[in-house]
Amino acid sequence: MSQVKTRPKAADVSDVTKWSTALTDWERKRDDAQARLTATKTVIGAEVLDDPAAVTKKAQAARDDIEAADAAIRAVSVELEAARTEALEAAAATFDREADRLQRELDAHRAVTDDLLSKLEDHECRFVPERDWARLRLEAGRSVPVDGWSSPRSEGLALLVERESLKAAVIRDVVAGVDPAVRLRDLAGIESTVYGLPLDDYYAPCVWGPAAVLPAPAFASKVEAVRARLAEHDAAVAVDDGPEIAKRQQVIDEINAQEEAARDRRRTPLTLQEQQRRSGRQKWIVDREVWRREAPSRRAALIDELEALTGTRGEQMS
Repeated sequence: MSQVKTRPKAADVSDVTKWSTALTDWERKRDDAQARLTATKTVIGAEVLDDPAAVTKKAQAARDDIEAADAAIRAVSVELEAARTEALEAAAATFDREADRLQRELDAHRAVTDDLLSKLEDHECRFVPERDWARLRLEAGRSVPVDGWSSPRSEGLALLVERESLKAAVIRDVVAGVDPAVRLRDLAGIESTVYGLPLDDYYAPCVWGPAAVLPAPAFASKVEAVRARLAEHDAAVAVDDGPEIAKRQQVIDEINAQEEAARDRRRTPLTLQEQQRRSGRQKWIVDREVWRREAPSRRAALIDELEALTGTRGEQMS
């Protein structure tokens, strides 16, 4: 049976965008007001003496603006949370509708199957699907052919119902503040899939990826892990290992010179074992030089990975 992966209609995120933008604006206004208040506290000297009332007035105006911004932030945050919940519930409902449609198709299919099996039993005998018959023969210790078996269509439909229902449940977990990774791990057990799909496939775009209305914890953790790797990489690149390389090379040169002098006294050629020891001494330096050459491409790969996850170039992310 051909199984087409269903995709939900995009959740209506216009209200989410509106309230998210408003929240950012009010947070910026609060930061500006806080900066003005801080500035009045650092005023010294002639400005205070010349017009202390003006300084006090500026400070009070900044406090009033902070209070107004705080009130607006609280109100906007409530609206944003409601908009996110509504958008995510709409996305979950899309999966619910698809699961219901598939369930109706499955019920109709099973009804036809039951009718056909009943007629077949009346006509011939009770029917056992070939795969089940093969299983019974295997349990009885008898060999069975393995070619040509096919899964019943009803099993494929039942699998699709479970998948769509689980996708809806994952979205609702995120809305409820529950990590859906726990549910998915419990279902997967020791496997890396649930109902034949990788675990990440159960996260809809509204909770995973650049268009996430509310990122799932697993997605946020994945983004932070890539950011941490990028920061670790940049920190390693910033380390000046030139002195360490020079120090190690000096020691290696001295050891090599000592060995060459001893070999000259013995008048023996450089052996394969001695060549291998020399290469071993240079390995750290060679590896470090290779790491340096490849560092830009590794950083570019991390930036690309971040962009794929968040839709924003790594350099622009806070």
